[in-house]
Amino acid sequence: MANQAYDSYRQMMALGIAPDWLTDTIEAVLVSSSYTPNYATDASLSNLGANVVGSAVQLAGIAVSNGQVTANATTFPAVASGSTVDYIAIYKNTGAATAWAASTAYSAGTVIQDSNGNLQKCVTAGTSGSAAPTWNTTYNGATTDGTVNWLNIGPNNPLMLLFDSASGSPGLPVTSNGGDIDVTWGSPLFQP
Repeated sequence: MANQAYDSYRQMMALGIAPDWLTDTIEAVLVSSSYTPNYATDASLSNLGANVVGSAVQLAGIAVSNGQVTANATTFPAVASGSTVDYIAIYKNTGAATAWAASTAYSAGTVIQDSNGNLQKCVTAGTSGSAAPTWNTTYNGATTDGTVNWLNIGPNNPLMLLFDSASGSPGLPVTSNGGDIDVTWGSPLFQP
């Protein structure tokens, strides 16, 4: 398997709602060898579940030029001894989303998480209905909820890329000895 973009990220790029490398919080996580990638269905960091090893690290020094994305080398600190890492996943950290609530006033621009794990952005202010609507699960799809109109802006903490090889030290796979793991990204990190 080669380094690859998740299908959901490709779809968000095509619709013009993909994470912005320069202004959004883009993070990387180490992923254990027990993870089986499914590029067609895995869309959110939550799909990685217990396969995440250690803590996420924010990418620094991100630059975009001529359609190519580059970033500074990344250090994953104090990775548990014996952890075997086969992948590195890149995702947009959207933070903790507020869950939808019934009979609540929402202002335009408010973002909530629906029952499907997608983020919905309020595009018409109003008051939500007394029961949850049937959420539109299509990116850029609209949902009417009481007097509120929502727009699906994708999954919470959307997965973007999965690397099964990395240049520099350590390369992948790697088994941690309890210390730091340093990754030097190839150039470019991403090119659509």
